[in-house]
This record gives sequence, C-alpha cells and structure tokens, in this order.
Amino acid sequence: MNHYTQLLNYIKQLGEADTFVNTITQGDFNNIDLDKGQLHPLLHIQVNGSSFTTDQTVIFSVQVGCFDIRDINKEIVQDRFWKQDNEVDNMNETLATLNRLWLNMYRDFQDNNITASAGTLEPSTYSKGKILDGWIMTFDVEMPNTTISLCPDYIDPSIADAKARLIATQYLIRVSADEGYVENYDCLVSQLKEIL
Repeated sequence: MNHYTQLLNYIKQLGEADTFVNTITQGDFNNIDLDKGQLHPLLHIQVNGSSFTTDQTVIFSVQVGCFDIRDINKEIVQDRFWKQDNEVDNMNETLATLNRLWLNMYRDFQDNNITASAGTLEPSTYSKGKILDGWIMTFDVEMPNTTISLCPDYIDPSIADAKARLIATQYLIRVSADEGYVENYDCLVSQLKEIL
C-alpha cells in the first residue's frame, strides 16, 4: 500500500510542471523553511490525516499552500490601500497557481476513479525574518484501496468444495497480482492452501 507516496508524488509533479513554482516542500506548515536559501515561489504539501472507509477507499485530508516572498518598497508611498509592498500581487499569483493545480487534479481524478471534495482556500502569511504571502487550499481525496486482503470475505462461501474455493481465491489474487496489488503471489497461495 503506497497511496500516501503516490498522492505526494502526484501533487509534487503538478507543482514541478507549473512555471510559477520554484521550490516544492512537504510536511507541517509550522515547519516551513523561510531560509533565504529557498527559491520562491514555494509550493508546500501537508497531509493532515487519513481514514479507511467501508467502501474499500482511503480518504486523505490534504492542504497545499503556495507562497511568494513579500518585497517591500523602500520608497515611501502615501497610498495606504496598496501599501509599500507586493502583497496583493503575491496573493493573485499564488491563487492563480493553486487554481491551475486544482483544475489539473480535478481532471486527472475523474480519469482515475478518484474523488475530491471542493477545495477551500484561506489566505496565509508567514514571517520569520522575511514575509511570505499566499493561500492554503484544503481538500479531501478519496482513492480506491487496492490492497487485497486474505480475509474470508474474498473466499466465496457459496462454493462448498474447498478445492474450488482455493481456485476461485487464487484467481482473485492472480488478477490483483497482474494489476500490481499483490507483491508475493506464491506466498499468498501457499498460505491459502494451509487455511483450506
């Protein structure tokens, strides 16, 4: 089962494909590295949690943030609405980046039998020596749980003969193995023979 890794890699690849994004990080938002060595704009991914459903799916609660560094104009500006920085520009650009990311994800999710809740956005500012402005998008992703289990549910109880049940179960495992879901087919079959 590598759903978590697949999800992180997928979002990372979308970020790498976006011309606005220079750096992609993952982990807790409270630990975003604001070091001057980072190239901005920055895309940050955080998975807040996960749950298994009874419908053989896995749900991930995901947050993706996009931030750019705030530049402060050294000239004194009297316009208090626009202030002396590029905060509004950062908010526009990072919102547009998350929009592109969301549209690509939504299209790909539909093609791969994955569902997602509507993305909600929240403005966010980080400051530790320098200031980053941007947005954090929050959404849930529901993916098919493709891991096969050896629980009795997979062995059809209507098949009375133990050998016939074994053959039916081997078929299920072989199909899953062909699709990359079972790593050690022979080991599982020998375990089933012992059970039956």
